Amino acid sequence: MTHRIAVENEQSLVTLPRGYKTLVRRAATLALSASRFDRRAEIGVTLVSGGEIRRLNREHRGIDRPTDVLSFPLVSDPFHPGAEDVFKGCVTLGDVIVCPEVIGTQAKENGVSFREELARMVIHSVLHLLGRDHAEKQEEKEMFDLQEKILADLMRTE
Repeated sequence: MTHRIAVENEQSLVTLPRGYKTLVRRAATLALSASRFDRRAEIGVTLVSGGEIRRLNREHRGIDRPTDVLSFPLVSDPFHPGAEDVFKGCVTLGDVIVCPEVIGTQAKENGVSFREELARMVIHSVLHLLGRDHAEKQEEKEMFDLQEKILADLMRTE
């Protein structure tokens, strides 16, 4: 199934690795597949500066600091049959906003590559667009277990 995953880089501080758009699209596609999302999806992924993600985090979550990724879902239940846009022939799930500055720092702290951390955050955010959350302990375990399984599958083919 072909999904529409638009990837835009709106920051210039971090030099992104070769093939990052392909990596982002593959990570998102695997997250959709692992979640058994069986319809075409449309997702926007934008890479922004630390200042921009801080502004968005403050405006939308009331937290005045940069973060790694933000998810902006457009539908409350993407699995509902009525969620599909009949004109586009797909479900417009929403937007993923990623901050390469924060991801680079986290990658170093966690001893992983920038590519791996970028993929992890895209997968995490797509799971949020699909309605997953980690507010409760059980939800958190399920979401993070799925996230890491998807990431492991992706990294095996990298």
